[in-house]
Amino acid sequence: MSEPPHSDPEVLQIVLRLRREYTAAVAHLSDEELGELVEGDLEDAPALDITSADHKFRFAAIRFWPREVLAAPLSQAVILRVLNNFELSAAVRLDFIEKNVRDRPPRFGSGPGAA
Repeated sequence: MSEPPHSDPEVLQIVLRLRREYTAAVAHLSDEELGELVEGDLEDAPALDITSADHKFRFAAIRFWPREVLAAPLSQAVILRVLNNFELSAAVRLDFIEKNVRDRPPRFGSGPGAA
């Protein structure tokens, strides 16, 4: 029996959860490719004071949000600014970007004809 591409339990747990919750968005990635992306996110998380398992998953999941959300310059700016606001807890920062970026994509600043 072969060893899973990523034997780190934390990586494996996030990969499995991404496969369940972001099925279509991660379908094109092998477990090894997805695991490598997650490993990179886990390396970046401490610098952003993201330490709990759930917060690490939510951080890793950002890259799998809809393209129209992530491609908007306003979305990118808000995500970067909020993630780097260490006056707020990781939970508050992630809640904010999920509610105000992922769940309410910008209506301007993206798409054809955007200024």
